[in-house]
Amino acid sequence: MERVIASLCCTVGCIIFSMAVVLVVPSGPEASDALALDRSDEVFNVLPDEKYGPLVRVALVQLEMLLPQDPQRHIADAFAAIDEAGQRGVDLIVLPEGVNIGSGGNIPYRDVAERADSRMMKRVSYKAAEYNCHILFPFIELRGKESYNSAALFDRSGSCLGVYRKVHEPRCVVLGEGVFMGDNFPVFDTDIGRIGILICYDAITPEPALIYGLEGVDLIVFPHMIQPLENEHFHITTRARAIDASLHIAAAGWARPFEEAGGRLSATCFVDWEGKVLAQGSMLDPGIVYCEARIGRPRITEWLGVVEKAEWRKVLWGERRPHLYGRLTKGNAEWRAWCPSDKR
Repeated sequence: MERVIASLCCTVGCIIFSMAVVLVVPSGPEASDALALDRSDEVFNVLPDEKYGPLVRVALVQLEMLLPQDPQRHIADAFAAIDEAGQRGVDLIVLPEGVNIGSGGNIPYRDVAERADSRMMKRVSYKAAEYNCHILFPFIELRGKESYNSAALFDRSGSCLGVYRKVHEPRCVVLGEGVFMGDNFPVFDTDIGRIGILICYDAITPEPALIYGLEGVDLIVFPHMIQPLENEHFHITTRARAIDASLHIAAAGWARPFEEAGGRLSATCFVDWEGKVLAQGSMLDPGIVYCEARIGRPRITEWLGVVEKAEWRKVLWGERRPHLYGRLTKGNAEWRAWCPSDKR
């Protein structure tokens, strides 16, 4: 597989808006020829003021969806991708939702669920320390006797900063898998910025991203299994969440090589706080998307609601009138009348 350079529109966006540079590199045996990155390229020298924080090098891993699912193969591919990205000196590696189960739906969660301190997760910890990088590793978690769709964030030392448990699950998954849901949106302070986590169905409503925006999060990492090829839903909502919350989103999904491309946005992409797609992977093939950006650089506005220049995030949150939004926090029982009842 040949190296795929990001499209012209994405590259222009990288240079002008985020001063980021993007390469999409295939994973697997063919990838070794594509690993050499010319650091003398002039794009790397066009950087914003360093006062906006460090230049963050992100690797977004798009694993191959297999039918039938093959958890051991998925895990092996994930660690191969971690090695490949880690050797390039990135700051953050993001893998797609449910590494230890894959996308397909023919394997019960309980058959693959692992504890947060399992051998697999200890191996992730070792890799984070080995490559001196952060790793976001999504997995089906066993916690006591309960199963969760989770993601663990490891820092450069290999320490687990915490485990995010998916807050929103489709009813069919809750009832069919007996999976439990999380109940909070933790924020992780790292040396590359403030990070929040959403998993797949969490983005169905705008509130989770808004919460992270109000908490001053710079980047939402967004592992998922969304099928972006059928319509524009993923394309629109992913960009909308970034705009609504005035933050960056790093999405990592699954490649579906047996399907026909149709949508405009790859499942694996990097979106800035203006909703601009700065990087995206192949629509169908597995690989790794590399992107460099200063996620702490604020969005400045000169025209929207201000007299002179102002940081848009401050304008955005300052113009809210939360005392009028009480309806958003009321119960939603009337909207759930269609749904079979459960205790979760």
